[in-house]
Amino acid sequence: MLFEVTYRCDLHCGFCNIWKCGLYPNEASTEEFKTRLRESWELGCRLISITGGEPLLRSDISELVEYSLDLGFYVQLVTNGTLLDRHLDSLKGLDFLAVSFTFDKNTYNGSRGVKAFRKVRDNIVKAADAGLKPNIFCVLTDEILEHADKTVNFAKELGIEVHFNSVDISPKEGYDDIDWNAMRTEDERVLKTLRELRKLYSGVRFNESLLRMKAHGGFNERLGCKAAQTVVSLKPDASVSLPCPIYTIANSGNSSLKDFWRSKTVASIRSKCGHFEFCKWCQLSCMYAPSLIGRPFYIFKWLNNMVY
Repeated sequence: MLFEVTYRCDLHCGFCNIWKCGLYPNEASTEEFKTRLRESWELGCRLISITGGEPLLRSDISELVEYSLDLGFYVQLVTNGTLLDRHLDSLKGLDFLAVSFTFDKNTYNGSRGVKAFRKVRDNIVKAADAGLKPNIFCVLTDEILEHADKTVNFAKELGIEVHFNSVDISPKEGYDDIDWNAMRTEDERVLKTLRELRKLYSGVRFNESLLRMKAHGGFNERLGCKAAQTVVSLKPDASVSLPCPIYTIANSGNSSLKDFWRSKTVASIRSKCGHFEFCKWCQLSCMYAPSLIGRPFYIFKWLNNMVY
């Protein structure tokens, strides 16, 4: 499950446009989300990635995390880190915590549109000291790549992992006003830099197979996207959309997840996943792993990149 709990965000990152969209202004209640979580567990979901927007802006985020863990889910949460210090105790049960960050003050503040570098840096240190083992997620533009070694050294000092990825081409429901090509850096340059950084610190993580696929149009052309078959995309109003988190062709509304998922409409969308017009340019990395089902060679390579 990709659980987008809110589209609100307190940062204005240049490589993300969710905060610009204005979609889903009416967010679901805690109980409405809990209903969807139960339905998803019964449907067969076992992993939840909680994201946004900025998920820690939800006043009930601790309750939703706890409820997900109690159901039995593997729970990961992705945050920009500005509010992390307020949730250190309530997030200790998380299986995986990711914080978006790059260790260069001017680059960070410039790319985020808000002067929050010191706050997020200190919050990552506090989270590490509290035993949360935060993982740094770092999106690489040309400017950020220049300072990637600083981010690696920061992670090394704390004994935590740092995950690098190039810019995802993922316009949101027609609200695309980002020049994606101008944002992206050359993938071979990224690979060369990251290989050298991994020699300096074993905690450097990057998916070499995905980066190579991005350089040639995205993973869909090589693997075929399976987002509609493998991912429940839960929106801030507690509706579920298909085929993926980026575009909505069918929306569950208030209907039960079981009825929606087994409907003829959904079956039709599932069969066409990866072949829609908007699929041609998509490079959304979080849909890569769910699309590896039935591809043992690529699963092995992915695990090798993520674990070793």
